[in-house]
Amino acid sequence: MVSSYEFEQSGKRYRLTADKFNWIIAKGNKNLKDKDFDKSADYMYFTDFVHFARKLFEILSREEVKKRGFQHIVQIFSTTEQKLMRIYSNINGLDKKLEMGVKDPEKG
Repeated sequence: MVSSYEFEQSGKRYRLTADKFNWIIAKGNKNLKDKDFDKSADYMYFTDFVHFARKLFEILSREEVKKRGFQHIVQIFSTTEQKLMRIYSNINGLDKKLEMGVKDPEKG
């Protein structure tokens, strides 16, 4: 199981983790050492995977819009979806740390 996943976007470092109750996104300076990053990062907490995924989608798509502009919106969403799925495949299993887990919206 992966305990965290990191990536860079728009010159920032992002760390995705989960604790017993939350999905967590930490955003900070990409040049900091781990200890300094942990102290200075901005933390966002999500109690369910859907809101966590929406925020990730927003983070990832913002960069694509800046690079390509609004005229390529369909391509932007497709690229962002691919990035989000790649991230999810790396963090799949973090939900086992959560008491609530991830519910499949189609199964109810």
